[in-house]
Amino acid sequence: MTNFTLPARYKRTEEEASGGFGCVIKCLDTHLERFVAIKSISNPDDSPRMMDELSALMKLRSKHVVELYDVINYQGKGIAIVEEYVDGPSLLEVEDRILNSEDLIKILWQIS
Repeated sequence: MTNFTLPARYKRTEEEASGGFGCVIKCLDTHLERFVAIKSISNPDDSPRMMDELSALMKLRSKHVVELYDVINYQGKGIAIVEEYVDGPSLLEVEDRILNSEDLIKILWQIS
């Protein structure tokens, strides 16, 4: 995603995370004045996985699933998904907070 230019309405913040699948950038949507998460893939071979996620998000409506706001198409170079930004610790940060089995069950319940 770092080699793609974001549409002007999205202003990048300093927060960015990456993993094996791709990266997520926290941006400010200046039209709607809210933070969003923009997710992209690193490897074009993973495009079917991104399309599967996009398809699933278009069908789901739940307070427990992030909302899909927009799709950015980079003309043959892939897509990025603009999603609701959910503030809070990442799973890596939560790992340090698991002190007992009850804490673990609460976290697993929220993930599921």
